[in-house]
Amino acid sequence: MRTAIATTEFLQSSAVWIYRQMSNDYIKHSLVFTDQVVNEGIYNHENVVVLKHKTGFLHTVKVLKRKYPLFDSIRFSRTNRQTVKKGLIDNKIELLHIHFGTYAVFFMDICTELEIPFVVTFHGFDITSAVNRWPLYKKKLGDLFLSMDMGLVISEEMKTRLLQLGCSENKLRVSYLGVPTDQFIPVDRSDRSKVQFLHAGRLTEKKGVEPLIHCFTNAFKGQEDVVLIVAGGGELRDSLTTLVKNLDMNSQIKVIGNLSQEELTKAYRDSDVFVLNSRTDSNGTQEGLPIGILEASSSALPIISTYHAGIPESVINEKTGILVTEYDDKALTCALVTMLDSQKRLEFGLNGRAYMEKKFALKNCNEQLSGIYRGIIS
Repeated sequence: MRTAIATTEFLQSSAVWIYRQMSNDYIKHSLVFTDQVVNEGIYNHENVVVLKHKTGFLHTVKVLKRKYPLFDSIRFSRTNRQTVKKGLIDNKIELLHIHFGTYAVFFMDICTELEIPFVVTFHGFDITSAVNRWPLYKKKLGDLFLSMDMGLVISEEMKTRLLQLGCSENKLRVSYLGVPTDQFIPVDRSDRSKVQFLHAGRLTEKKGVEPLIHCFTNAFKGQEDVVLIVAGGGELRDSLTTLVKNLDMNSQIKVIGNLSQEELTKAYRDSDVFVLNSRTDSNGTQEGLPIGILEASSSALPIISTYHAGIPESVINEKTGILVTEYDDKALTCALVTMLDSQKRLEFGLNGRAYMEKKFALKNCNEQLSGIYRGIIS
C-alpha cells in the first residue's frame, strides 16, 4: 500500500499526531508534500517534496497565521501542479491523505485528474472560522465533499458540523488521534509539597489562557504551594508574560514558551493537574480535539477543560476531570479549587489513564486508519 500525506508544515510539534500516524507498523507513507519543513532533525522523512510558491501566494500556512484577509485563490501554480503530479506518479502513490480542508482544496483537482483516491482529515479551523472568512473556500467545500473519497474527523462533534455544511454522512468517518500510552507513564504524585497546574498548548485566543491566569490568581494568590506552568508559543506569549508581572504573580505563574516532546512529557510527570480553557474565539475558530488532553490523561493527570468541540469525548466530567461551560470563569475558578483535593486528583487521573488505553491507544487508532486506507484502495 503506497500512500502519501500532504500537510502545510512538516512538522510543527503541535501536530506530532501526524508523525505518530506515519511512524507505526500499519502505515508507511512513501511521500510527504508540504509548503515548509520545520523542526528538521526531530521529525524526518526520507522523501519530502517542498512546494515552491511565488511571493504573495495565499497558501494555507499564511492563512493560518492571518497574514492575508482573503482566501481568493484556490489553485496551485503550474509548476506546483507538475511537481505534485510527478511525485504521485513516480512514487506510484495509491492514496493521498491531506490534512486540513483548507489545504485539500489545492490537491483535489490533481487527484481527480490522476484518478488517485484521497482522504481529508478536518481539524477544526477549516470548518469553523475559515468557512466564514473565505467565501470562495466555503464554495469549494462542496466540490471537495463530492470529490474526496473519505473525510476523516477527530470527534463526533466535528462530524455533526460537517454534516451541517452539506457533507454526505457516507463520506465521513470518525478517526480519533491516537496517543502512545506506553510513552506516558503515570508516576506517584502523593508526596509532593506543591500542587502544580499545567497548561500546554499554543498561546492563542481560543486557548483561553488570559482568563485562566485571572482565575488562578483570584483563587490562589499568596498560596506559594500552588503554581501554574504555562507552556507554549504563540502571538500572546509576550502579553501573557506582562499580565503575570502586572498581577504580581511571577512567583506562582511561569510562562515558559515551547517545550520539546521530551520536555513536555517531563512536564506531565512533574505536574498534578492539566488545564485547558478552550473556547470559541472572536473569529469563530474552534478546537478539534486537543492532543495535549490525551497525552496528559495518559500520564494519569486529572483534566480541567470546557464543553468545547470534541473535548467532552476525551474527558468524562466528574470521572476523569472537570468540564465547565465556555467563558464561565466562576465555574473554572471553582474547578481549580476543587482540584486541591489530592484524593480526587488521584481518582480522576487513574480513570483518565484507563480511558485513554481503552479509546485512544495509538496502536488501535492507527490500525483503524490503515483499515480505512485499505478499504478505499481495494
